[in-house]
Amino acid sequence: ALSEARLQAFLDNAPFIMSIKDVEGRLLMINREGAESYEAPEETLRGHLTEELLPDAAGRAITSMSREVMATGGVVTKEIQLPTHERYHWSLEIEFPIRDSAGRITAIGGFAVDISEQKKAELALRESEARLRAIFDHVPVTLSLSNPAGRYTMINRRFLDKVGKSQDEVIGHTAEEV
Repeated sequence: ALSEARLQAFLDNAPFIMSIKDVEGRLLMINREGAESYEAPEETLRGHLTEELLPDAAGRAITSMSREVMATGGVVTKEIQLPTHERYHWSLEIEFPIRDSAGRITAIGGFAVDISEQKKAELALRESEARLRAIFDHVPVTLSLSNPAGRYTMINRRFLDKVGKSQDEVIGHTAEEV
């Protein structure tokens, strides 16, 4: 009883989703974070398949991960988008086999980490880089950026026209090499 209470305290205080499913994918256990992400008490979630709880592409993707764990016996990791969820809009899902002492898979363990903020930051960075590239390519002068070692990291079209080389022949090289 004490070890179960310790395990439950550990699970319920984890800042990410932790779950255990049977070999058919039915939920056996989920921590507090997971229950909150489904907006349902743990007791009502137990016994359900992922696709019953997430009847969309995300549910199908997670179910596919569980099947892959069962087929390969290995760890499966994927980034999954849950467009209808505010929290865990993007999730790093990790599923892995839980084995008995004979090495047989008896359950599937899972973690889900909310990577929504990271994805938003990546999108903002891509958008910013696209704006910079658009400005860089449309100014009427030759422009280039180099790293501290003097290797070109960014050049504009005018630069390429001036040196008569392709981007692949310039990026990563020094002025002396170009």
